[in-house]
Amino acid sequence: MFSLAPGVSLEATLARLEAGRYENADLAGAAAALRPLVAPARASTVLGDAAARKEIERAVAALAARAPRRLVRELIDHLPARERPLPARAEDLAHYGRYKLLVTESASKIRLDDIVMGSVRGRGFGSSLLQELCRYADHRSLPIVCTMMTDYPDLPRDASPEEYKAAQRTAERRLAGWYHRHGFRSSRPVDEWKSRTDLRREPGPHERKETT
Repeated sequence: MFSLAPGVSLEATLARLEAGRYENADLAGAAAALRPLVAPARASTVLGDAAARKEIERAVAALAARAPRRLVRELIDHLPARERPLPARAEDLAHYGRYKLLVTESASKIRLDDIVMGSVRGRGFGSSLLQELCRYADHRSLPIVCTMMTDYPDLPRDASPEEYKAAQRTAERRLAGWYHRHGFRSSRPVDEWKSRTDLRREPGPHERKETT
């Protein structure tokens, strides 16, 4: 809800709902009524008014329950993980677009094949998605397995091998900490996790701070 990134803010999603007024006039009207309330709620939340945020979240959840399928995921992405409806299967969380999430479910486990946030990286979207997947896995009492993969460091062409290695290790530490905070474990200590380390998260209660 609070991202101001072009095209991915709640206001942008609501504007797309408004544009479908000929498809569903009632839904477009509800989106139009909600859109001017988002910015004040965002400001109030920054000042500590959780009630303002909750009101917007309730309104977004109500819109998601009525929205056309192509926009449901966009609306749900603006809700904290704890407020998102549980999917029927893990594959329902798969997404190709501004971000990529590849996941498969079998009778014994959930496989997180890839999660790449692209242009929306650093705004909490990835954490919310992983929390949503973990919540589903806990509900189904299934472990999640994955292989930790880091992106290639974005360095100038003339960067030295030492600079490349240092940047790669920094990225590995950051990603390892992210997975570890969400309950993933390995046979190695977390400070030894590197790219291609196999990880596993067992179902059950895990203490973690959700991204709102």
